[in-house]
Amino acid sequence: MRKPFKLPVIEALPDVKVPEPRISKLTLFILKFLARPYLSTFFGSAKVTLLDDDVLFDAFKRALAGESRCIIAFRHANGAEPQLLTWFFLYKLKSYAAKKGYVLPDGLTQFLFTAMK
Repeated sequence: MRKPFKLPVIEALPDVKVPEPRISKLTLFILKFLARPYLSTFFGSAKVTLLDDDVLFDAFKRALAGESRCIIAFRHANGAEPQLLTWFFLYKLKSYAAKKGYVLPDGLTQFLFTAMK
């Protein structure tokens, strides 16, 4: 029997920490101003409604505290839209959670984008 080329990893590797992005207020204003027309014109997206928000807020709070993992998956048809949609989703989620009385910690840039071909 042949030896395997590489033995499997039996210990989990630590998470990769990504620094919070530093974006100017002018850039954020332009993005917010152009985001809705861009998404509605090119993607036909309408208003998004969040159901069972308590479950999602608790999952994010546990994931950002390091207690568990939160994986959100969606399908996309074009190239750069996953990063755009993920960025808007995370930051809108933080502001929506604040309106509902939840406090999510900083560090919302800790997400993984994987493209499978």
